[in-house]
Amino acid sequence: MVPIRVLMVSGEFPPQHGGLGDYTNLLCQHLVPLGIEVGVVTSSAAGETARGKGFPVAPAVGRWDFLSWPDLGKRIRTMRANVVHVQYQTAAYGLHPAINLLPLALRLAGNPARVVFTFHDLDAPYQPWLRGPLRQLAMRAGERRCDGFVATNAADFKQLLAQRPGPPAARYHLIPIGPNILKNPSKRDSRPDLRRRLGAGPQTLLVSHFGLLNQSKGLQDLLPAIKLLREQGRDVRLVLVGGTTGSSDKTNLAFADSIRRKVEELGLSDQVIETGFLEPTDVSDHLLAADVCALPYRDGASFRRGTLMAALEHGLPILTTRPAEDDLIDGVNVRLTEPANPIGLARALDDLADDAVLRRRLGLEAAKLGKRFSWNSIAEKHQSLYLELLEERVG
Repeated sequence: MVPIRVLMVSGEFPPQHGGLGDYTNLLCQHLVPLGIEVGVVTSSAAGETARGKGFPVAPAVGRWDFLSWPDLGKRIRTMRANVVHVQYQTAAYGLHPAINLLPLALRLAGNPARVVFTFHDLDAPYQPWLRGPLRQLAMRAGERRCDGFVATNAADFKQLLAQRPGPPAARYHLIPIGPNILKNPSKRDSRPDLRRRLGAGPQTLLVSHFGLLNQSKGLQDLLPAIKLLREQGRDVRLVLVGGTTGSSDKTNLAFADSIRRKVEELGLSDQVIETGFLEPTDVSDHLLAADVCALPYRDGASFRRGTLMAALEHGLPILTTRPAEDDLIDGVNVRLTEPANPIGLARALDDLADDAVLRRRLGLEAAKLGKRFSWNSIAEKHQSLYLELLEERVG
């Protein structure tokens, strides 16, 4: 078998807060047992406490601009990496096009490593000046020198194929992500004890919202829904599990401030609990304590969302939004409502509050669906991709 030596490039890595870093960490952990040599290069902001379980991590890049290229090239040569795998999300690289042009730079430098990009989202930057023709030109120039592309869900896969710059479709792969938080409770508190600490009694509908505070997550729609339920006499509390602003997207800071103001304006200060950053086992505890996990994404439910995958992993009754993946079926393994619709969210939560049997069934079916996204399977699919690219070069 061709030896596989992968340098993973990620704009963030734990202890930084963000789904991209969590994904990279978990993927590398599951590649190592397959005999794949893995190293990670990430932002210097990750700090010296950045560590991998069974693989080295170099928090070495101060700015992801063109000056990062020489250092990346040196690390590729030192490791003798034959695969460079970029985990791509625009904000994690400071919105700079240098990372898009990395494949071209490596080819011009005569570096033989195969280059793979995994697209964790296909969103354009919010800033209009970063969405112009020069950026598109830079992205296309880099993509033409790339050896493989990975999409994490069917919708993104179709979009990548539709806008591909010319290489054959065989270079495009669909490999899902796994849960960014595994079901691994600390068992420090019993479920009733934790619910009591969160202010939830036996008749309280405890709703969890998980993940970074980000405007695409729909929390601005969930808060008015909670207010409506309170006005109707429903005993309901909302816990924002692990809700931080993350380390990459600076727009999250302003959004978090607006959410906190909204909580006060709606008079929900006593009904909304913000946990802040939690260790993974504590996140697992809090998710399992809730009656419903509400994830009202503004752009619909997608398997590229680590928060959704974590909710499936935990077998939670999930309320989320359309358009959704084909395998997410309303009333079978999730409840679906329209995005940006507080009234629809309130009605769905009210129905779920009154139907414990439905909540139980939704949770069981969610857990069944979640088993399809195991990290072992994801790692094996990456191994096959790497071998395909390396054997193609040998051939």
